[in-house]
Amino acid sequence: MHQTKQVIISFIVLFVLVVVVYFPSLSGGFIYDDFWSLQKLSEVNGAISWDSIKSFLMSSDTGPLKRPLSMLSFLIDANDWPAEPYSFKVTNLIIHALNGILLFCLLFTILKSRVADKQKALIIAFFATLLWMVHPFLVSTVAYVVQRMAMLPVLFSLLSMWLYLKIRLKFSDQLSFQAVCYLGMVVYGLTLLAALSKENGLLLLLYIPLFEYLICQKYLGLRALNKHSKWMFCYLPIALFVSAFIVKFPDFYRGYADRDFGLYERLMSEPRALSKYLWHWVVPNVMTEGIYTDTFQPSTSLLQPISTLFSLLFICSLIIVAFITKHKAPLLSFAVAFYLVSHIIESSVVPLQLYFEHRNYSAFLFLAVPPVLLTAEWIKNKQLMWLILLSISLMMGATTYHRSHIWGDSVRMKTESLQAFPESIRARIAVAELLESETNHQHALNLLEDGIKIKNSPSLQALKLQVKCKFTADSVINVELLVDSISLHGLKRQDILPIGSLLKTLLNDQCINRADNSEQIEDILNSMAVRLNAESSLGWAMYYYASGRLAFQQKKYPQSLEFFVKSFEQNKEYDQAIMAVSQLLINQQPELALKLLKVIEGEYNNGYVSNLPLQKEIKRFIKIATEESLKKHEDINHNPSQE
Repeated sequence: MHQTKQVIISFIVLFVLVVVVYFPSLSGGFIYDDFWSLQKLSEVNGAISWDSIKSFLMSSDTGPLKRPLSMLSFLIDANDWPAEPYSFKVTNLIIHALNGILLFCLLFTILKSRVADKQKALIIAFFATLLWMVHPFLVSTVAYVVQRMAMLPVLFSLLSMWLYLKIRLKFSDQLSFQAVCYLGMVVYGLTLLAALSKENGLLLLLYIPLFEYLICQKYLGLRALNKHSKWMFCYLPIALFVSAFIVKFPDFYRGYADRDFGLYERLMSEPRALSKYLWHWVVPNVMTEGIYTDTFQPSTSLLQPISTLFSLLFICSLIIVAFITKHKAPLLSFAVAFYLVSHIIESSVVPLQLYFEHRNYSAFLFLAVPPVLLTAEWIKNKQLMWLILLSISLMMGATTYHRSHIWGDSVRMKTESLQAFPESIRARIAVAELLESETNHQHALNLLEDGIKIKNSPSLQALKLQVKCKFTADSVINVELLVDSISLHGLKRQDILPIGSLLKTLLNDQCINRADNSEQIEDILNSMAVRLNAESSLGWAMYYYASGRLAFQQKKYPQSLEFFVKSFEQNKEYDQAIMAVSQLLINQQPELALKLLKVIEGEYNNGYVSNLPLQKEIKRFIKIATEESLKKHEDINHNPSQE
């Protein structure tokens, strides 16, 4: 009873501490990918129904599985867009607190089964959990709304490992059929829920065999699984994971077309990323890259930069440590192996960005256990042990509290990130857009000019042109510097949206000079056509759509249709294609509109999961286009001179 009370008090203290530390971050706004994912809430349009929810889930393009559980969780906070960020951030914080409590339950269950002093086991579990919960490196996950997709798989993974351990302890002598059924639900059922939150939830298929071997067998000394159970809960999960990885590898490889690095460069770079993550774990910092990670440059060889070689040797030494300590120090072995396994998807061959902090939300889970356990073993005086662990936790918490304040102010977060990482093009664009929104146009231009001196990026050149064309009196649109930058540096993924935004501004005739910018648009498009990677679907979709709009403005309607079809085939953007249909109809081109609609309808029927509002919209436009086409032919028949 006394121990139960201590556990409950631990829950409360952990919850209160994490809320206090992260509370300043709740006032922050939406950032970066938040807008892309959360704007899909407009599909619900304030009216929750089966059709609106289905439409919302099917509109998700966050991953191959569409991450329905994560997307559904956003409906807790809002059912329309735009929305206020506060509720989303509160939900993220609650999920983080729940993950911390589950981690504490798992660690305490492990430790009390081995450590004779239950009080010491409780203290170790408490501080190992607290050091994870209040680590400043996790602020960029907890305070970043869409990274709920990284947090929910951890919830299901921790729940799975905890329940797995409880079942193994209960049936320690021999697993009955009932126990095997329970374990099956715990392993495969929760893996499914984790994967439906985010694809890397499939890592649970690797966590369980690792947990079984190093924790259940090596640390707790439980009897090894029998042959059938070993196949069921060790070999089969690994086989399923490896099979899924092999099946998806061709897609992974094709994905490098939209990146400014290849598979080889990524494999060379990731040891540096893994080493840098661990450095930040050991040496917490208020100001890390956060979302502005574009300063992390790819390695081109083992010696370029030289840190590539040292990082690779360091990661290899970690693998060796995990292997040689599996008998004498299985908790250390598990913590290191778990860290490395957690990065198998997002820090290997998958063509994601080279470096991102949220990848460590799960990877850091058990890293504090060995040092806290070692402190408890070496320092026999409980008061001194408490003082040391509490001091470290308070320093960590104070750093996180400070960082939460930064993340709680979007303007401050952007400006301080640029001050800390002036080479970040992404941070510079964010601050320039902020200044532009505040009508501080000259300051925005100066900031972009300074950035161009550091790195002549097409992104910066495009945004500079956009600011000049929209807000300066001498808006003579000279795209020569942008064209030269594209020719010299090529087009990277991060360049596509700024150039697309500039083209939209020019095509919408939003420049002060109100001149015909067709020639400038053609120059930009021609340079893009030369430098775009042949398989860059994002870049070509934007190129074709802008080309279609330009041809449309020049009244070259058949040519514009050809471009619109090619754009749709690249990105499957139904809203964009429907808008093109609408413009064709307005300009009395119903036959061309019908041709585009047939392409849209065919793609919908072949590949798009049921979306009733979209289906009705397509049919409505087909009806309108058909009627307009018939009417046009009737008019021609009655008035042959019109032909």
